[in-house]
Order: sequence, then C-alpha cells, then structure tokens
Amino acid sequence: ELGGCGGVLRNDKDSIIASFSYPLQVICSNLAELLAIKTALEVFTKTDWFDKVNLIIKSDSANAVQWVNDPSSKPWVYWDVREFIDRLIMEIGEVRFTFAYREINCLADAMAKAGIDRHCLFFACW
Repeated sequence: ELGGCGGVLRNDKDSIIASFSYPLQVICSNLAELLAIKTALEVFTKTDWFDKVNLIIKSDSANAVQWVNDPSSKPWVYWDVREFIDRLIMEIGEVRFTFAYREINCLADAMAKAGIDRHCLFFACW
C-alpha cells in the first residue's frame, strides 16, 4: 500500500525554513514517522540554514519523538533507521524534537498527504 511522507522544518523562531514530501511503501506509521524525521534531517543538511539556526522537528508521533529524544528507548526493529538518524544528529549538532498534534501541524500533514501522489522527493527551502 502506498503512503506519503512529508514534513516542514522550522527554526527556533518557529519560521518555516524548508519542506518536503515523497511517496513511500507504508509498512507502519511508526516507521513512516521515523523516515520523515530522517528525511527532515537530511534535507536540513542540504540547506543554507545548516550551521546557522537551531533546528526544531515537530512530529505527530509520540513514539518517534520519544525514540529520538531517548536513544535507549529505540526499538530493535528500527535500529538501522535510528542509527542513521543518530549520525545525522551528531553531524548537525543541536536538534530539538517535539510532539505536535496533527491538527496543529497542518502543513506537515498536508505535505505527507501530497507525497502519496508524487513520484519522487519534493523539496523546497527558503
């Protein structure tokens, strides 16, 4: 079954600095959320904002937020994705992960839904 992955990157002033969306094979929602976090980190490293602002990633998955904030809580089944995320965090430096209800983070939700109809990664930065 096809699904979409998408996100919005914000700086410490809550201003949008980048957005992305792409299609993916849905395995489970937890994996989709971890892939969105991984992609957000990858996208950030390719922007002009890298090394200039503190990155905040908001996710509507309490599980994913817990797993990135507390590495000891990461499930073994997602070990490879989490290791990749950990390396990106080390490269970036300080990254803050917070939970945001889907209804509050409407743009990120819309980007994920738009990813369903895409054929490849869409990425924009400001």
